[in-house]
Amino acid sequence: MPSSCLPQVPDKSAVSDAQVRAYKRAFQRELRHRPTLLQRALMDAAAITAARFDAASRDPDVGAQDLAHLERVARRAAAAMRASFPTKQRQHTGDVPTSLGDALRKGQRS
Repeated sequence: MPSSCLPQVPDKSAVSDAQVRAYKRAFQRELRHRPTLLQRALMDAAAITAARFDAASRDPDVGAQDLAHLERVARRAAAAMRASFPTKQRQHTGDVPTSLGDALRKGQRS
């Protein structure tokens, strides 16, 4: 129970932890299944770097070069994470056109 005489100082690490958890939840929703150990490690790295970039972008003392570097690191981590996600393979049947050209040709024949 917090004391009324103590000032309420926000804990920066708690905010950062909350941001990391929020990014992890978002990445988990994007994956749509339980991650493998490799995917989990890549998700953790992407979430941490994204949270660091988010926190640095709000800090006026962080220079433009540092922000650009953090953004590149966060993008690379997110790209590596998404590359580890399986791609969804669609099964095509004979009557479903696979491209716009096929759909237009089929429409002309009808």
